[in-house]
Amino acid sequence: MENAICEHLSEYSSTTMFSLIRLAGMVIDLLIPFVTIPVLQMIFWKVCRKRK
Repeated sequence: MENAICEHLSEYSSTTMFSLIRLAGMVIDLLIPFVTIPVLQMIFWKVCRKRK
């Protein structure tokens, strides 16, 4: 009986971890454009100012 409970708990924790990782991946996918666009604009702006 205890063995079955342990198996269930380990299964539950692994699925919880998997869903958390998926959620984190979704959040990162949503944040990437908001982070990379300003960074690229900043780099582009600095390069343009150096060339002038």
